[in-house]
Amino acid sequence: MNNLYIYRENRINLNYLQDYLNNHPNDNIIINIGCSKGLRACDIDKLIKLNDSKRLYIRIAGGYDDDRIKNYSADNLVKMHTEDNIYTLNETKLILLEIEDIEAGINKNWDELQKLMYFIGQLKSRIIYHPFYENQPSKEIRSLRGLISGKTVCAGYALILKELCDRNSIKCDYVEGTISKKDCDQGYLTHAWNIVQIGGNNIPVDLTFNASNSRSGKLLSLEDIGNVNEFVKTHYPGRYERLQHYKANLKSIDGNLLRVINGLVNHDVMYKNTSIQRKRRNGTSFILTQVGQIIRNNEYVYKYMYQDVYKGKILKPVILYTTTNVSRIYELEKNKAKLLYKLKEATNKGNKEEIEQIKKQLEGSYLVDSSVDYIDNLMFSVVNINDAIKRGDYFVGAISVQKDQKDRKYIETVYVDTKFGKELYLGHKTYTRNDGSSFVLESSGFKKIDGKIGVYVYRIYEPSSENGKTKVQQYTIFTDKDILTDTRSEIPNIFLDSKRLARKAKESGGYLGYLADDNIKTYNPETNEFFVNGLYQKSKLKSSDFRDYYSEATFKELKKLILVYDLVVINNHEVVMSKHTKKIIMDEDIVLHTKFAYLWLKSAGMKWTKGEIVGGFEHAFNSESEEIFNFISKAITNSMNKDGNIDPIDILYFTERNSKYRHAKDIVIGLFSSQIAVDIINKLYRKQNPSAMREKTPTAYFDGGLYVYEDAYDKLNARKKEILAAREKMLEVIYNQNGEAQIKPIR
Repeated sequence: MNNLYIYRENRINLNYLQDYLNNHPNDNIIINIGCSKGLRACDIDKLIKLNDSKRLYIRIAGGYDDDRIKNYSADNLVKMHTEDNIYTLNETKLILLEIEDIEAGINKNWDELQKLMYFIGQLKSRIIYHPFYENQPSKEIRSLRGLISGKTVCAGYALILKELCDRNSIKCDYVEGTISKKDCDQGYLTHAWNIVQIGGNNIPVDLTFNASNSRSGKLLSLEDIGNVNEFVKTHYPGRYERLQHYKANLKSIDGNLLRVINGLVNHDVMYKNTSIQRKRRNGTSFILTQVGQIIRNNEYVYKYMYQDVYKGKILKPVILYTTTNVSRIYELEKNKAKLLYKLKEATNKGNKEEIEQIKKQLEGSYLVDSSVDYIDNLMFSVVNINDAIKRGDYFVGAISVQKDQKDRKYIETVYVDTKFGKELYLGHKTYTRNDGSSFVLESSGFKKIDGKIGVYVYRIYEPSSENGKTKVQQYTIFTDKDILTDTRSEIPNIFLDSKRLARKAKESGGYLGYLADDNIKTYNPETNEFFVNGLYQKSKLKSSDFRDYYSEATFKELKKLILVYDLVVINNHEVVMSKHTKKIIMDEDIVLHTKFAYLWLKSAGMKWTKGEIVGGFEHAFNSESEEIFNFISKAITNSMNKDGNIDPIDILYFTERNSKYRHAKDIVIGLFSSQIAVDIINKLYRKQNPSAMREKTPTAYFDGGLYVYEDAYDKLNARKKEILAAREKMLEVIYNQNGEAQIKPIR
């Protein structure tokens, strides 16, 4: 059978296609298009109605256009990227339906950056990094099919983002390359990402930058995009890519602006691929839908919508929290079942090599069964859930795995830290409308917007069914009055009517006003004006929001700075002076880096060797100190990206637990030994991490609590005591003698 490629520029001629199908019964027709702009699912329906339309295919070139393919020297790459993006008509229709669903949420007031952030948010909530991508066909994970399956890899994410941008007139490159310089030099292509042009500047976007997090079920975070300083460390474009020399050609975007925009454009999300129905040992069933995650006390907390299933009917929902990544464990269970099936087939065929490979992949998987058992029958047992609801924290705890040293066996159980649960919970309530639909209203507190407008903020999670699968619509709404404590039936049935929620999300960004005493829907004129006309203007991109690459304070550079510059005090002011010329250095970057270099020298150079050029130099800049520096530097960056500020005590605690060097803790204490020292580190690492969350003023930032040398040990010990005290209040969910779930204080 032959393939005929037709290059479509504008419209598809239905008569021509039907005539060709009739006259060439042995040929397939592949309609080749650059992108799907202007093409809708209803257009594909017309093609499907043609006689013998199963021989019609659509190739959406996207990032795999002819210019890219002709650069490949490997035949397998040419074949892969020529054929991976050829879709059946049914596949094309499903892809377009998903794209149209995403595009339906675009607000006409959005600019390019707001649209881009919206697309990124949608892909993060709809598609996960395929946990078991190694065994998947290329076309399933390196194409637009991820929109259908809800699973893809780096290439799939990049192709889908490019397609959304192309359809909406945002210039976007699909880029192939590597994450290591060595692989790049050898000409490998092992990774893919995007370069998006915003405001005339090239912005790096990698939806799988934290691939290890996304593969484990964690959502991707904002500091993973638009940060050139981080990007250049792990992204090396292929030699034929349009843009090279990333340090000079890419721009970062201010992290605060990204977070503001993300909060505006992505507060309404549809969760379509995170639901799973489970059955307990006693025969009862329930449905879990992952609807997000948050960070509390430096720990990931996963948020799930839980629904009981009784006699085939799905009951009203409730939001539950756990620190166990339940979705990830269920994925491991599915993968284990697939491997066992493959092992059975390989055994029947007598394929010894394949049998050994599968057995290797199955190593350690014996823990999966017990973990799943504990999740289904203990964590989400009716007893534990009812106890969580009765306590009012909705926290169902976490699976704990401990190794029994005597029997050398792993022991699992479910622990519930009631203190942690109490700190976690903000308040929510489940409603059922008169039409039978149910939803959860979750409080996000009272917030000041634009400095003067005060509103109550809520999230609504409303489940529904599509093709037999549960999906959950999340809305973020803003009201003038507290509705969580309002017991009027008009609240769920009139004020929070499903159609009204969808309409207001488009009209006013989710502002609902308030329900007056006479049950009339009422709006504050000033607040309404801000949400309808002024909200998105407040987050418009300005030229000052772009950031150039900022050279980082590497270990080798610090070592060089100590030898080239002196730190001296003149007229009560600390200045940087050239050792050779004795001139005072005014360059801000050199001054900041040099001050940090001497701060490192003071903290790490605790031992002196006779005859050193600078006291403590040999000890501060040996190979062991370099390892410690890289460890601490990463801890500082993580603290800033995670918490929005540098928390010295958190860094100290992390260092004590994870560094293999005992004196690393002493170095951390030395680095954060004064307000001036913290100010230097804060300023340096903010420049190096332009997408990290930042407070408006240093004063507000420092009010969070920074600790000098004397306080650090006390604070560290106090935290340990808090952990021990909390453990004493924890509950344990175990099986009793009858095999039923039972809750008792921790043993």
